[in-house]
Amino acid sequence: MAVKLLKFFIATIVGAISLWFFYKLSYYPFEPIDITYYFNIISIPGLDSNTNSKIIFLLFTLILSFIYHLLYRKIASKIILKGFIVALIVFSLYIGALLLAFGISRVNYMGIYLIQDLFGLLIFYFIVSLIYRRA
Repeated sequence: MAVKLLKFFIATIVGAISLWFFYKLSYYPFEPIDITYYFNIISIPGLDSNTNSKIIFLLFTLILSFIYHLLYRKIASKIILKGFIVALIVFSLYIGALLLAFGISRVNYMGIYLIQDLFGLLIFYFIVSLIYRRA
């Protein structure tokens, strides 16, 4: 049990670092950004904004990894394909939430950023699926 939990956390941390590098070192047509900046809105008392945003980002990636953990046995396919399918499911939910919150015109305006987010999810879940394998 401890080995599986350790693999889960290692997969999440490596996936989070890869995701951070993807956003930080993106090239044209994408825009390089610090993804942790968007987590500054949520604050933990007693921490500075830089440390706080990194902790919240790690917690967010833990939630994304937990979604993979929940869907792991339900998807009957190869490991890498499981990561691809989970990324598409999460991205579909993300698009649905954006459509409800902002409407179709705003989502069309954000198109290139949504493609970047899809690639980010694919990279994250690809790495998580390679490292985290549950018996």
